[in-house]
Amino acid sequence: MKKLKYLVMLIFAITVSSCEDEIEIPVSVLPSNLSVSSSNGAEGTVTITASATDANYYHFDFGDGTSGLNTTGTITKEYTEIGDNTYTVTVTAGSGDQKTITETIQVSVSIAFSDPATIAALTSGSSKTWYLSASEAGHLGVGPAREGIDGEWWFPKWFAATPFEKCGSGDSDCLCDDELTFTTDGNGGLSYTLDNMGQTYFNGAHRDVAGGAEDGDFCYDFDTTGSKTVTLSAVTGNVPDEETTGIQMDFSDGGFMGYYVGSSTYEILAITEDALYVRTYDAIDDALAWYHKFSTTPVADQMSVEDDMTGGGTLLNGDLENGAEPWTIGLGPDLAPIVTEGDNTFISVPVDTATDNVFDVNVSQIGLSITPDTNYMLTFDAWSDVDRSILAGIGLSGGDFSNNALTVNLTTAMQTFTLMLSSAGFGDDNSRVLFDLGVEVGTVNIDNITLVEGGDGSGTVSVGDNGGSMATELLINGDFEAGAEPWNAGVEAFDGPPAPVVTEDGNTFYSATPTSPNPSEPFLVNLSQQGLNVVQGNNYILTFDAWSDVDRAIIAGIGESSGSFNSVAVNVDISTTMQTYTLNLTAAGFGGDDIRVLFDSNGEAGTVNIDNVSLVEGGDGSDTP
Repeated sequence: MKKLKYLVMLIFAITVSSCEDEIEIPVSVLPSNLSVSSSNGAEGTVTITASATDANYYHFDFGDGTSGLNTTGTITKEYTEIGDNTYTVTVTAGSGDQKTITETIQVSVSIAFSDPATIAALTSGSSKTWYLSASEAGHLGVGPAREGIDGEWWFPKWFAATPFEKCGSGDSDCLCDDELTFTTDGNGGLSYTLDNMGQTYFNGAHRDVAGGAEDGDFCYDFDTTGSKTVTLSAVTGNVPDEETTGIQMDFSDGGFMGYYVGSSTYEILAITEDALYVRTYDAIDDALAWYHKFSTTPVADQMSVEDDMTGGGTLLNGDLENGAEPWTIGLGPDLAPIVTEGDNTFISVPVDTATDNVFDVNVSQIGLSITPDTNYMLTFDAWSDVDRSILAGIGLSGGDFSNNALTVNLTTAMQTFTLMLSSAGFGDDNSRVLFDLGVEVGTVNIDNITLVEGGDGSGTVSVGDNGGSMATELLINGDFEAGAEPWNAGVEAFDGPPAPVVTEDGNTFYSATPTSPNPSEPFLVNLSQQGLNVVQGNNYILTFDAWSDVDRAIIAGIGESSGSFNSVAVNVDISTTMQTYTLNLTAAGFGGDDIRVLFDSNGEAGTVNIDNVSLVEGGDGSDTP
């Protein structure tokens, strides 16, 4: 190859030499007369025009770390930095052989701040009312305002209110009455009103503003009428980028959000269509940063959801930890037989002889208020010493005993069942939950029973393991009896660290204890099962057992395994007693074949135990935040 190269060069040299009088070789010329001008167009857009004699190309350095290259000399640049900024634009005109000339100009650009996405989330395009997210831990909190005070400073390190903490005392419950309404004029303008129902919850240090005399925080009469203008801008705070949206709200005329600390500027840490998390600085003590969480769900409705998720619903003693009462054999007066193993108590009915009718052996709780033509979800754990079936449902306690009961197939493994029922054509204040156990032999064990209004009334049974299901189970090894796989501790793809499991008295379950709990990073201790096929917009029912060594909250739901990690998740309060929880969720805004079930537990201290997890399509999405 080298010989060929040398031969070509030799031929070229000979040709040039022999034709010297006939061919004129072009000579590269230094460009001259370079002139540069600019003109501003739409917001942030600048057109730069350059011309030079004998120039073959133009290189543009825009002064913001970007550049362009063309042969025409005209180029359009869109700047994005908010505010009034001046850039030094350097234009280089060249003709080849490194022969170039350069000229610089100053370009001034003004870009007003605009964030349509935040305005849309705050207002839904017109007007939206927000309420204290009282059901969440940390709906009110405080921590260090900046670095150098007490280590990490971007979360409520010093105090985070427990769920509904501020709603149970006359000193603070006015905070739970606040209605905060944001309205857009459709042209980027944003206004705000706070209806405090006559009283505002004041920080004790600011009591003089309300003419107060109490030593601590207190609800005082205070006038918040009138509309305030809200201005959005890039944040001027010091929260790490990954912990904030980078947007702040400034309220005119002393406007504030709920808890009074003298500030009218709030940094938006996070915002969705139905959740808002903000941070502000105390106007008296600049070492304090205050945190507020808001929801589009009124506080009274949050309380209703809370009641449904904590194992009560319309039933009493669904986990049997208070003994047998008010569960009876038939319609009473005999109480249902119960058994205690370890620290767990459950109904246990031996059926030694087959009966003619399934209702000949029955367990019921009567005196329940069932509304006619309403959907209900009945959830319970059940198992037997043989494979057999039972009937479970709701119905009347007298008259024609109208009911809606479904066949449930039991195995020797404890499973969690969720029944979608309808009280079509019946219901009164003396209705019942019923379990009919006759016809087949075998001991029937039942535990953790809940009845809540909701679901789709489809007459389907979903099960947290195998067998007995009329809805397709999406999870594998939901009862952990096959060990940890395919459950992961986090979302490090399918080969990530396995979930920690323990086995006690023959039962295996997930168990993890946060070592550095942080309410701002609940996801740092996570249980996930990935690779699930979830259809965007569809409803799903997530059922599981959970308990702890303390009363605390966890987050449970479904969501993406990567990318934006979009999810729908609910705060669930668990206690030292194992209970069964049923969540009706909607896969809003996400879906695909790599969705996961998720449990986040790093938000609070305390061991989290989870068992008998089930995910099936169905329900009404009523627990979706």
